[in-house]
Amino acid sequence: MTVEQRQVDVVKPTFLVSFFSLLNYGLAFLTQVIVANYYGNSLDRDAYLIALTIPSYIVSIFVTALPSVYLPALIGLRNESNEKSWKFARDVFLIFFTGLLFVAIICGIFSTHIINLVAPSISAKTLSMAVSLYLIILPSIVLNVLSGLLGSLYYSSYKFLTPSLATVINSLVALIGVLALNHSIGIYSLAVGFFAGSLVGFLFLIPVARNFPRSLSFSFHNHHLYKFLVTATPLIFAGIIYQSTAIIQRRYASMLPTGSISSLGYSMQITTVLANVLSGGVATILFPLMSNSWAQKDLISLRRYFSTGVIVILAATVPLVVFFYFLGLPFVRVVFERGAFNQQDSASVAGSLFILSGALVFYSLGNIVAKGFYFSRQTSWAAIQETLVLFVYLYLGYLFSAKWSLGGLALATTITSGLSVIFSFVFMNYLVGGVHLGKIVIVTIQIVIAAIVSGVTSFGVYTVGNHIGDLFILVLAIILQIIVYYLIVVFLFKIPELLFIQRKIIGSLGISLAE
Repeated sequence: MTVEQRQVDVVKPTFLVSFFSLLNYGLAFLTQVIVANYYGNSLDRDAYLIALTIPSYIVSIFVTALPSVYLPALIGLRNESNEKSWKFARDVFLIFFTGLLFVAIICGIFSTHIINLVAPSISAKTLSMAVSLYLIILPSIVLNVLSGLLGSLYYSSYKFLTPSLATVINSLVALIGVLALNHSIGIYSLAVGFFAGSLVGFLFLIPVARNFPRSLSFSFHNHHLYKFLVTATPLIFAGIIYQSTAIIQRRYASMLPTGSISSLGYSMQITTVLANVLSGGVATILFPLMSNSWAQKDLISLRRYFSTGVIVILAATVPLVVFFYFLGLPFVRVVFERGAFNQQDSASVAGSLFILSGALVFYSLGNIVAKGFYFSRQTSWAAIQETLVLFVYLYLGYLFSAKWSLGGLALATTITSGLSVIFSFVFMNYLVGGVHLGKIVIVTIQIVIAAIVSGVTSFGVYTVGNHIGDLFILVLAIILQIIVYYLIVVFLFKIPELLFIQRKIIGSLGISLAE
């Protein structure tokens, strides 16, 4: 296969995955807008976010860690023997089903103690509500992690449509649950919708398990299974360490004024949604290709995939930092400020959102730059890195939240996410003997210049025309920023990676969605 053919193969599925990713997170974002209208920064909303903390923490550990080592193992085994790959997949599925079921039962037994650990300063009423919500959400741990493993089975065969649709269905069911049940059961509709979405998404993916061998033979002495577990264990440990920042963040926030958990929750969700939308498609497509290049010792292609991914993600995310600096408050007011969500809530969310926009860039980059740990199976270094980052966050989160309250917590999150990306970038540069660093730096400078110029232009338009109406002038300012930014990066700076994407977008109007 030629380089040009490979690039075409990357671009088409990237558009597909990005489209469904955008649709999925659009539904999730719409759910948050509706929730904001119903609950604002209320104690009920705080209780739900507290209840969600541990289930999300456990799922994040495995969903982040497992596919990153599971997918390369599947691809490698499939090249060796299709039968062996499906047996390996079945064994991994059974191991994690059994283990996660046990974890969920233990977490259910000690539910009150766990919620107290997450938020020690909440009232007895909020604690009781949080425990009830937590027990409804808890089974989703098993469903969501197993869905991640099933999705990897599709990705290993370069089939991206079904797992992409599954995430959309998950979010759609959750949204329907909130709309249908909110008036009858209130905040509990969020928990029921979350569980129902997880269940339906899992059922949508489970047909791939028909390829599992029917025999019940199982042995931990299987070389491939043993190698996978040895590789995955340090990564899971790293996830336990790194993802615990969410627990620490929520614990610190529970000690701040009422509504701080919700304000940080809204801004973190916006940050996470945007990071996944803007980098998820690129990372999903490039990771199997990078893994394959590593397996074939094709470092030239690996470097090209890596630098392209970094540049595309920077081009997509850096303008948002400028946007949230100039127009973050109008954006939050237009999107959220209605019903129970008031002006004070808008100011609180907008302030933390601007600070977290730096974390948005780093989270997005992390979807590419951290992959070197996974496809090289040097996951012990990832565990060491995330342990160091955790200690930094423990210190900065405590210090900054005491000094600057909610903004301090957001700043600590951005700084530590940046440190994680820097460490991962250094490792990747060492691993592959250079990652076109000079080129990335030059393009980054160009992107920053374009983002500032386009951001200042859009802010000027908003300032002059804000008497027309917030929604209309904000949309106009956003469109203008996109146009000005596009003209600068494509026609003035002529960034090759973006020119290539432009050519493929123009030439891909007839893309088939068939797998």
